[in-house]
Amino acid sequence: SGNWCRALRLYSKHINDQQDDAYSLDIDEMIRKNEMKFRVSCIRDGRHEWNSTEAMKKIGGRIEERFKWPVSLVDFDCEVFVIIVHKSFLCGIPLKLMRRRHNNRMPHETR
Repeated sequence: SGNWCRALRLYSKHINDQQDDAYSLDIDEMIRKNEMKFRVSCIRDGRHEWNSTEAMKKIGGRIEERFKWPVSLVDFDCEVFVIIVHKSFLCGIPLKLMRRRHNNRMPHETR
């Protein structure tokens, strides 16, 4: 949990530094009030008994359970990005603000 909290502090500082006056988020306040809306995005490679959607649901469920944040696939404040390659797993928070955008940076995964 310590690494996650450090990542959220870095995310908050970065987002607050890059915002202009016309659009601002008080990330620290949203975190304190458990109002941070989030989504999980996942890409993977390798053979698994589950697909990316199942992985996103499981990871998102743990985040929702731990932090009580609401899920929003479109109107999110924070995106948790997961890459799974065979038996390796990487999870992070991109430092680019993507809120309220409908484009998807993830490549389409055919399985």
